[in-house]
Amino acid sequence: MAKDSVGQYKNQIVNLGVVIFMVMVSINIYKGQARNIAALISRSDADAKKNTLLEEIKQSEQRMNSLRDLCNNKDLSSVISTLSNIASETGIKIGSLRPGAAVDLPMYVKYPFELTIKAKNYHAIGKFIGQIENNPDIFIIDSLTIGLQSQASDKDQEGYLSATVRISTIIFKNK
Repeated sequence: MAKDSVGQYKNQIVNLGVVIFMVMVSINIYKGQARNIAALISRSDADAKKNTLLEEIKQSEQRMNSLRDLCNNKDLSSVISTLSNIASETGIKIGSLRPGAAVDLPMYVKYPFELTIKAKNYHAIGKFIGQIENNPDIFIIDSLTIGLQSQASDKDQEGYLSATVRISTIIFKNK
């Protein structure tokens, strides 16, 4: 009788064993696919971060190119004209303006100028320097030496301050 009951449930036991085996196989397949999906999600997140970074780099390059175009949109005669205009606006008298030798650097060329100026007071010199630094063209104040004018050719210029200003401008090299 026990043999008959085993025979009677034999098909059901085999079916139950096959179902359990298939469930175990399915669980293992699911775990593998879940790992693949997690890896794809992390790779997708990393790619999204890379895309964001590349977009920021692209925008930075565009800004750099526009700044390069702005800096390179000048010639040396316009630099002299700009400095003269700023001097006249601030009440500075330019005694001499001497261009120096160009300095060739890896990314740009630096063009130095030495100005000898005369001013009524320190405020005028400060205003002159301020307008140079705030000019849309790039100017770099390399040095400034201020002293009293040693010899005045006119009585009107007695008590004036004399200053030597070394100013540079740059022009970026093309890529």
